[in-house]
Amino acid sequence: MSSQPYERVAVVGKIDPKNGNNTTQNTDYVDMSKFAEVLFIFQLGSVDNTIDCLVRESTNTSDGGGQTLSGKSATQLTGSDDNKIVVIQVKAEELSPGYRYLRGRMTVGNGTTNLIACTVLGLMPRYGPASDDDLADVVQVVT
Repeated sequence: MSSQPYERVAVVGKIDPKNGNNTTQNTDYVDMSKFAEVLFIFQLGSVDNTIDCLVRESTNTSDGGGQTLSGKSATQLTGSDDNKIVVIQVKAEELSPGYRYLRGRMTVGNGTTNLIACTVLGLMPRYGPASDDDLADVVQVVT
């Protein structure tokens, strides 16, 4: 059976592009009962300080028992990492027992220009099509 890419991949989380100077920014929560895998795509623009990119797991969407998912933190980025991308892949079976939700986190040091963004893709939906679980912010899918 043939399927379209939008039926296999959903946009399930994001950090809107912004100057995240001296802040911690989180993506939307991803319910891993709906996907076998997710990709967190962290993007940097102009950077003049440190940026940490990681994935947290929790038992609910209020960060219940929230903790950094083991092995899912990137090496700290610095002012020499302008216009770089970090991709972190997580499989559902990598979550700790009792944990169901994931969210990406970017912690930005104190500087003047630290442009950041993140897109989270849900892959291999347990129930299709994946586009059923797109964020409400996805306003068009052009095929």
